[in-house]
Amino acid sequence: MKPILGLICLLCCLASGCSDRQHRNPLDPRATEADPAVAVVPLAAAAGSGQVQLWWDYRTFTDLSEYRLYRRAGDGAFSLYATFAPPDTAFTDRQVENGATYAYQLALLIAGEGERLLPGVRQGTPGPQAGWALDPGTGLAWRITPDNRAAFFARGRFAGLAGAGVDPRDGACWVSDEYYRGLVRISAEGEVSQHPGQVEQPGPLAIDSQTGEGWLIDLANQTVSWFALPASGDSLHLETADARFSGLRVLEAGGGTCWIGAAGRVLRYWREGRRQEWAVVQPVALAPDQRDGAWALVRGGEGLVYLEPGGAIRELNLPLGPAAAIEVDPRTGLCWVGGSGGVVAVDAQGGVVVRAEELNELTDCRGLALDSRRQQVWVATPGQLLKLSVSGRLLARLGGFASLGGIEIDPGDYR
Repeated sequence: MKPILGLICLLCCLASGCSDRQHRNPLDPRATEADPAVAVVPLAAAAGSGQVQLWWDYRTFTDLSEYRLYRRAGDGAFSLYATFAPPDTAFTDRQVENGATYAYQLALLIAGEGERLLPGVRQGTPGPQAGWALDPGTGLAWRITPDNRAAFFARGRFAGLAGAGVDPRDGACWVSDEYYRGLVRISAEGEVSQHPGQVEQPGPLAIDSQTGEGWLIDLANQTVSWFALPASGDSLHLETADARFSGLRVLEAGGGTCWIGAAGRVLRYWREGRRQEWAVVQPVALAPDQRDGAWALVRGGEGLVYLEPGGAIRELNLPLGPAAAIEVDPRTGLCWVGGSGGVVAVDAQGGVVVRAEELNELTDCRGLALDSRRQQVWVATPGQLLKLSVSGRLLARLGGFASLGGIEIDPGDYR
């Protein structure tokens, strides 16, 4: 499937006019009434790792003799980069560097009329990382380009999207659906495989990249299980945690342990059965840090606490509310918080260190994901996916979603 720029098809309809002949090129203002309005696909771009994919479609028009692609690297000037003969409609630019931004513009060489430069400049910033955005409104899982300007593809339809986790070793996204007894794996290339397992109603899940394992909530039985990530086509072999739960809401995994949020408590559970517990009210989000503690949104998102490794609970100021998502930067120790009041980063005392001023209009953050190596934050709202620098500057905005539920990041560091 070709990449999709934005999330909405870009169509260009051409009006007709009066002349002594029929013209079929897209910029000709003299098209006759006999020439119907025709849809074309303007130049589009999608960045990947070490490449930018470009595509267009003007095959409807019969008097085109050549496509000319102009490129600009960084702040430089546009120059002729490549030429194509119809019916070519795509090109992959591999003469790029990850992290650099490239701009492209397409021109048409029209028989007897010369070159016409098409309006619209498309940009791409290649990189190894990519986002996975879940859209329960449509039941789709989208794989997003590293620059958050486009989407590679969407897969679904999942009737009851409940959770997702990314395996950074291969870039695959694991998806749980309340109506499928097992998990679904979507590869980085878009291949979908089903993995049945002994789970009645799959809920939130988490992938532990350090151990190659996953953790999964069964909402129907109120249990938490772990499993080794199966090979293609294999079933899930679930091992159930020896603990009783009610009101399971959230879990995070890492280093062979799982942090579990349930009614009235947060439990850190080791596979061998060891556990540590904190008594809290209605936890809705967890973010373990590098010090064996964790940040938690409690009281349904109205409170922020830090769970000390020794078992103590430190109440912190929540600078916005109610909040729905948190993520910790392992490099700085700052905790990013997103909610109805915007997106901020707070320090160990709850003081605001960074406030995303460009997101003042943001009223409903559904999810956060942090790329700590590149110091970037991805923010999911119902209709938009935003990408920020850790200084709070808006880098890119991608719209057109029905109702986003969250965002997971594949940092691409393993490949």
